[in-house]
Amino acid sequence: MRRILGALLLVGLLGGAFGYVYYEKSQRRLAEERQRDARRVAAGAHLERFVSTTGSSTGWDQNGDKVADRTLDKMLTIDLERQWLGGRPVLFVGVVSDVATADERNYRLFVDYRPKLRSLLLSKELHLEVDCAKEKAQPVIDALRSAKAAAFGGPGIAVAARIERVRRERRQREGDEIVLTGVGTCIDVLYIGNLFDIGRR
Repeated sequence: MRRILGALLLVGLLGGAFGYVYYEKSQRRLAEERQRDARRVAAGAHLERFVSTTGSSTGWDQNGDKVADRTLDKMLTIDLERQWLGGRPVLFVGVVSDVATADERNYRLFVDYRPKLRSLLLSKELHLEVDCAKEKAQPVIDALRSAKAAAFGGPGIAVAARIERVRRERRQREGDEIVLTGVGTCIDVLYIGNLFDIGRR
């Protein structure tokens, strides 16, 4: 009888321990999800304020949203020129691939575009090459250097840029790839952090 009671007690203790561990994990997971949701809301609001403050045009990569990549894939260079040149500053979201000195007052930022939905079949690469005042660029560069975000999905930046010309190159890797680079001047730049927080990769 004592053995049976001991065994039942042991089963009860083990069950309680497993239940506690499961509860702790579920609570931790819930807290992480809430933090992630709060971070995404904050990042989205921050980006919206940046767009409003700079008066940036966002329509060029949001043609229907759900098919943004496919629309960009079908774009001709002249289509992009019509959207990028001669109007409002353009919002360009991506990752910094390099920074160089343009002159004593400006850095030159090289930014690789990151769309809302990334298609593996995207046959075009979009880049930005802009001169940005050092006092605007330096805080972003410092944030990028100290960023803990994963290389895939961030850390990212948003650039409000006045694009003056579009440079077209053809690159051959596994297939034929067109590289389009907007060259111009940075109006302002914003550090975003992990690009997943604003639904980009």
